[in-house]
Formats: sequence, structure tokens, C-alpha cells
Amino acid sequence: MADPQMANVDMTVRGFVGNRKEFYHQIVLVDDVKYGIDLAADDQNADLDLYITDEDGNILYEDESAEANAGVWFTPAEHAIYNLYVKSASGSSKYTLTVTE
Repeated sequence: MADPQMANVDMTVRGFVGNRKEFYHQIVLVDDVKYGIDLAADDQNADLDLYITDEDGNILYEDESAEANAGVWFTPAEHAIYNLYVKSASGSSKYTLTVTE
């Protein structure tokens, strides 16, 4: 697995998640910086969820709506590694995960 990288303005990651599976991305975020984190599914019939956890697995944000897409403004409390989980509640889809400052 690649080393976590500092989030840059307009960082985009593409992936695929299947039925009832999850995939995560690790990134380093700086404290007191407001980040826009957006998850967009290619297949709008899929139900994708977004979770943000710290290194210890504590959930800091979760979007479990029945929608294909999710988004949040997130301001980390500390400069650290964070996990962005993309989970399929139903269906499968390619997705785009974007982090902006």
C-alpha cells in the first residue's frame, strides 16, 4: 500500500466498490483546515456510504443515507492520518472521491 499523502486542493481518487463491500483511502489532513469531501457514484442506483475515521478507527463522520452520493465539510482537530471509507449498502458502482480545501 502506498504511503499516505498530504491532501492537496482538488485531490481526486477513483475506485470501485461492490455489493456490501467497503474500500478505504488513507490521507493526512492538517488541523483547523476546512476540507470538502465528496463521494460521487457513477451508478445512481447504488447506495454508497461515506465514513471518516481517525487512525484508531473512531468514527468522526458517517453518511448512511439511502443516496448514491455523499458529501461533508470536515475540519480535523489534529494533524494526523485519517481513513475515508466508501461502503456499498446496496448495489455496486465506480466512484469518485474528491478532497478539496
